Amino acid sequence: MRINKVGEVLNFIKNNPDTDVKEIESATKINKKTIETVLLELLSYNIITANNKKYSLSMSFCNKQKATTDTYFNVDLLKEHKQKIYYLFKVVEEYWVRYNNIKPTKTQMQKLIVEINRKLNLGLPVVWYKYGQITPIVYDPEQDYTSISKIQEIDETKIQEIVNLNQKYSSNQMRDNQYKINYGGLYKVYQTKQEMEKRLLKDDFKYIEDNFQIFFENVPYFKDENKTINRFFEITQEYNNLERKYQEDVDFKSIYLKLFNVFWSIVAIFNFKNDLWNYYMANNIKKERIDECDVDLIKLKDEFNDLKEMFYSKSIPLMYKDDPLFKKMVGEK
Repeated sequence: MRINKVGEVLNFIKNNPDTDVKEIESATKINKKTIETVLLELLSYNIITANNKKYSLSMSFCNKQKATTDTYFNVDLLKEHKQKIYYLFKVVEEYWVRYNNIKPTKTQMQKLIVEINRKLNLGLPVVWYKYGQITPIVYDPEQDYTSISKIQEIDETKIQEIVNLNQKYSSNQMRDNQYKINYGGLYKVYQTKQEMEKRLLKDDFKYIEDNFQIFFENVPYFKDENKTINRFFEITQEYNNLERKYQEDVDFKSIYLKLFNVFWSIVAIFNFKNDLWNYYMANNIKKERIDECDVDLIKLKDEFNDLKEMFYSKSIPLMYKDDPLFKKMVGEK
């Protein structure tokens, strides 16, 4: 099964403006119904435009694609905030190298910036993503930050104190520390997710049955036309109800784990978008361009639906194998 249908359709439209469904179908070999579904999704996010059933990239998306940026999902930030975050990258890196003789990892840097922002009340943008809070700017350990200009109003001695307190922690420890301090609910969700995946790999299905309700009760709510939370909840219930030998089946387990990770990525993007929107509103930023997280979200929902179909194509025959009506429908005697 082809997973990245959205990417294929989008790339074809990008290279062939004013194209139609028939041309997309001929070039990609994706069936017409699927193409039409993908086009509707892309239209709903203003990523493409339609004129007499001819499709092209929207101007706002074209502008975003041309932009050279260093932010996650190519999002917009105020210049003064970018300058401050870059300055923090420089100062944190200098102190970290002084203590550890090595540059911090991306995770360590992000967690430190979030803590510095909170303790020094700098008012910088912070968003929640897969593993907790981060700044929207990508930290690159290979980049040279030494020439970044000093910002007088930021107290470097306070930064040194924070780096010193955290210099012994690994990336995972700093990630967990942030959850414990700032996000009781989300910390519990993340920890439950991690533990569920570990137990699943060890065939400990009792833990899944006992804890998946807790997981779903604490997942941050978001509303989407795909009803992703409800669909994944139902799939988890179905998986729990399978006979043990089928739960242990490598294919079943692989599909469910992939669904779990795609679901978590969808949850993360919705939270990222929500925090980003609050930042835009608070700073009067007019959103004129399409953020790439919208494209990623469409791709993830498409992948989720494909994996869901794979799961049910395997599970339905097993769940109804003794049902006379089902046997009749599939032609069994």
